[in-house]
Amino acid sequence: VHEKREELIDLVTSDRRGFVGEESSPIRIRENVADNNWVLEGISMWTIANPEELVALLRKGQTNQTTMATTRNNNSSRSHSLFQITVEGQRVGEKKPRQGKLLLVDLGGSESLKNVKAHDAEQEELRQKQAIGINSVLTSLGTVVTQLNRHANVNYRESGLTKLLKDCLGGNARALMVAQIIPEVEHADEVSKTLDFAAKLATVENQVRINRVDESHSLFKSHSVRAAELLKRVQKEQNPTEKARIRAEVQTLNSRILTKDTVTEMLVEVAERHAEKMAEVQSIVHDGIASFRQTFEGLQEQDETIRSNVTGTVEKLITDQRLRDGVMATALEDRILQLKQAMDSSSSSIGTDFEKMQQERLRTLGDLGQH
Repeated sequence: VHEKREELIDLVTSDRRGFVGEESSPIRIRENVADNNWVLEGISMWTIANPEELVALLRKGQTNQTTMATTRNNNSSRSHSLFQITVEGQRVGEKKPRQGKLLLVDLGGSESLKNVKAHDAEQEELRQKQAIGINSVLTSLGTVVTQLNRHANVNYRESGLTKLLKDCLGGNARALMVAQIIPEVEHADEVSKTLDFAAKLATVENQVRINRVDESHSLFKSHSVRAAELLKRVQKEQNPTEKARIRAEVQTLNSRILTKDTVTEMLVEVAERHAEKMAEVQSIVHDGIASFRQTFEGLQEQDETIRSNVTGTVEKLITDQRLRDGVMATALEDRILQLKQAMDSSSSSIGTDFEKMQQERLRTLGDLGQH
C-alpha cells in the first residue's frame, strides 16, 4: 500500500521485499457481474495434493511479506495479506460441482504516526507512508462494517481489501476475526478501538448458501475429464516411454482429486499424526509435572529445614535475652540495696550530728546564763 494507492503483489511468486514507490504490479481486481463478486486477475493459482503443499505455499508467502522493525514490533507487517484456499467437489447424482472458499486474512495493525517510530531512522519516512496506507485501508474496512450494521447501502468499492472480502462481509461466507491486543496500560486507547471494531464485525450477518460452479469453470471437472481422456490414450499407446509419461500425469491428476476413500485415508493419517503429537505432548507434560513435583518436594524440605533453624534461633535468642534480663535484674536489685544502705547510713549520720549540735547549743546557752 502506498498512501491512498493500493498495490497488489503475488507473495508466492514474487521475491520483492519492499513495494512502496515501485512500479504497480500487473495484478488487478475485476468485478464479476455474473455472481456479483470481485475476482483477482494475474494472481498465481496452485493445485495441491496434500496439506503439506498448502503449508509450504503459505510459508513462502509469509517469507516474502514486507516487514520492518519498529519501536512497537521488531517484525511489523507493512501490508495486509490474503491467502485463499478454494475447494471443489461433486456429490454422486449432482450435475454441478460445489465450491468452498477459505480466505485467511492477516490485517496490518493500525499504527500511530507519532507514538511509533522505525528503529532505523532512515526508514522513518517510508514507515509513515506505509502506516498511512495501512490505516487508510482499515478505515475503509471500518466504514463498510458500519454500513452493514446500519443496513445502509454498502460501498465495497472503498478499497481493494473490501472488494475481496465482500463474501466475508455480509456475503455468502462465515467470518471469524481474531483481534490481537497489547496488555500494557499505555495502549489502552488502541486496545479499546480494536475491541470495539471486533464487536461491530461480530454483529454483521452473512447469508450462507451452497455455492454451485459452472462446469466450464470447474477445475475439478477439467481434472476429471483430463484424467479420463488420458486413461483412454494410455490403452492405445504403444510407446513405453510415452505410456509411462501418460500414467504419471494421470497419477498426478488423481492425487489432486480426492475421493471418499482418499479423504478417509488422509483423515486417518492426520488423526494418527495428531495422536502421536498428543502422546508426545502428554509425555512432556507428565515429565514436567514429575519434575515440578520433585522440585516442590525439595522446596518443602528446604522450607521445613529453614523453619526449624529459624525456630531454634528464635528460641535461643529468647533464652539468651531472658538470661541477660535476669543478670541485669539481679545487678539492679543489688545496686538499689546499696543505695538504700547508703541512704540509711547518711540519715543516721545526719541525726547524730543534729543531736550534737543541739547539745552544744544548750551548753552554750547555759554558759551565757551563768554570766
